[in-house]
Amino acid sequence: MYLKNKETDKTELVRLAPQAFDSDTAADFPHADLLPVQIQSTIKGKPQSGATYWDLADLLAWQNGGKLTHEDVNKRGAQSLPIEARTHVGIDRKTLAAEDGRLFQTAAYDFAESARKHHQGWESHRYGFVIRTAADLQDNSVVRFGGEGRLSRLNKISDDVFKQPEYAYTNGLTLTLLTPALFEKGWLPGWLDSQTLIGTLPHTNLQIKLRATAIDRWLPVSGWDLQQHAPKAMRKAVSAGAVYWFEIQSGNTAELAQAQWQAFSDNEQDRRDGFGIGLIAPWQSI
Repeated sequence: MYLKNKETDKTELVRLAPQAFDSDTAADFPHADLLPVQIQSTIKGKPQSGATYWDLADLLAWQNGGKLTHEDVNKRGAQSLPIEARTHVGIDRKTLAAEDGRLFQTAAYDFAESARKHHQGWESHRYGFVIRTAADLQDNSVVRFGGEGRLSRLNKISDDVFKQPEYAYTNGLTLTLLTPALFEKGWLPGWLDSQTLIGTLPHTNLQIKLRATAIDRWLPVSGWDLQQHAPKAMRKAVSAGAVYWFEIQSGNTAELAQAQWQAFSDNEQDRRDGFGIGLIAPWQSI
């Protein structure tokens, strides 16, 4: 959380973590074993805006208990990603003319090179997608990419972006969603029992128990069905950035390496589509 310190008038990064209520405090959680997520600081102030998208190195350091400043996170991160909105019209297949009242819009990320303000040339950086694949792809090749087949360029990178973080696990872990996740039970993963909140962490044999979660409002997910030639039904997804805290009950924590960067959605096809990719990090369970 970004919090403006009332005493220093500076915005600081404040860590949130599960912590039991005081004896005179309670809440109507959906399960009695869930803990509230609270600020791990005595700083008094008001929440502030800041980078929504973090630099990966900053995120890994923060997940491992490192300290970061608000200035550094905002300098290397971004509050939003560039989006291009396009307006379209429905076409009558017989007359090839526009149909009355058939206006609609689509929006997509626009990662093309952007011009600097005041006509000062091009920005020195640009966004892109990082892909890990076993396919033999030619460097600096041009391909069609995305749902609309936008012309894109492939470039190999030398850095191992998806390397395993050097974490030391104890009796707990956190799962941070890097992409929206789809669960049959709404906010609760289907691989957890609804009554006990216990289950097996996907891609491992670890038995875990949910202790707390911090999630934003649900995200609508739809799309276009290429087989049916019709829009897909809207589904409610858990937004990226959601964090789940788990207590490790049994199993070998060495198996967590094979679960890193994997998808944790319930349905296999949703996992193949990239819904629910997660980052696992250590947490000291209480």
